[in-house]
Amino acid sequence: VQTCALPISNTAGTSTYYVECATATSGCRRATNFTINANPTVSISGTNTICSGGSTTLTASGASSYSWSNGATTSSITVSPTNTTTYNLNGTSANGCQASASSTVTVNAPALVITNPTPICLPGTADITQTSVTAGSSLFSGNLSYHTNAAGTITLSTPTAVAAGPYYIKVTTAGGCTDIKPVTVTAKTGEWKGITTDWNDAQNWCGGIPTDTTNVVIPSGFSNYPIVSTGAAATD
Repeated sequence: VQTCALPISNTAGTSTYYVECATATSGCRRATNFTINANPTVSISGTNTICSGGSTTLTASGASSYSWSNGATTSSITVSPTNTTTYNLNGTSANGCQASASSTVTVNAPALVITNPTPICLPGTADITQTSVTAGSSLFSGNLSYHTNAAGTITLSTPTAVAAGPYYIKVTTAGGCTDIKPVTVTAKTGEWKGITTDWNDAQNWCGGIPTDTTNVVIPSGFSNYPIVSTGAAATD
């Protein structure tokens, strides 16, 4: 008995091989067919970027049955990841051949961190577009906008010069994900500005001439300090 190795092929299709044997008086020949089935071509379709709290449907194609890394065995799955997540898929064809694919769902979760600007001295204004106001925020390359209402539907016309009051900053990513947070501009009162030395000159004070209930602040470093006129009332 003699043995020999048959050619090995991994190309899909059907091949025919012949085995021959011979003796001094007779010979024989036998053909054997081998079929190599192709692996399925598995793919995943669906939206790969969602906003925080959103969901997306991933749909598999190219095979007869499926097995997802989240345990599902249907061709389509609806997922709501809280963080960027990769979903792996195994697909099996009718003849039992397998292939795999994967899809990464990116979660855009912009989050604003707001630091209120330094209190202003009236009639001054504040610039709420300064980077220090939103330092530490996760913007996901989103655009900032400035508003006068909590819904973010009324645009603030001059965010670089706002008076004291509440305002709102909104971030919007390219995928439409948003976050909105309040920012508050406060006004200082009773702080000395030192334009002249006259206590009763309104231009020397933030918020006007102090009253008998005003807490007065007189910082150091001025050339002019207040002089109270004879008979004038002042508190400190």
